Amino acid sequence: MKHLLKQFGIVFILLSINTGMALANDGYNQPETIWFSTDTSGLLNRSSMALAGNHVNRGIRFAHKATQKLLSPTDKLIASHNLCVGYLSNDKTELATPYCARTVELSQGTFNITRTRGAYRLSTIDVNNEPQTTPSLLQVVLNNIQQQNSQIQLSLLIK
Repeated sequence: MKHLLKQFGIVFILLSINTGMALANDGYNQPETIWFSTDTSGLLNRSSMALAGNHVNRGIRFAHKATQKLLSPTDKLIASHNLCVGYLSNDKTELATPYCARTVELSQGTFNITRTRGAYRLSTIDVNNEPQTTPSLLQVVLNNIQQQNSQIQLSLLIK
């Protein structure tokens, strides 16, 4: 029960951060960075929350801890994404590049983005059902990377 309450608290905080960031960016044409959350890894949720709150080193640390555990395909993508964007925001392009390349590679899989109450979740697409109409995960990932470093996107597409 305590674990369940903790998870609800984390999801609530993520929702608040994403909603606040979306409201703050409403008056601007600059797209917002989309931070992904998950139902299976509290460390990745904490990483996304820290990065969304501009606590970059903390977000990177949580993402690295998460990579030391057995992760689902969606969690692997979230971890790589958070490390890529985190390192880019710290101007550590050489550390970010392998994570960015991995994120771009993973984002070409069969994933679907759903937005529920301000939180962006990744799920695998069920081939038996029609895919939901959502933005392309690859495009979302590339936009997030470009917001941090506009030069790295071109080099990732060339590889």
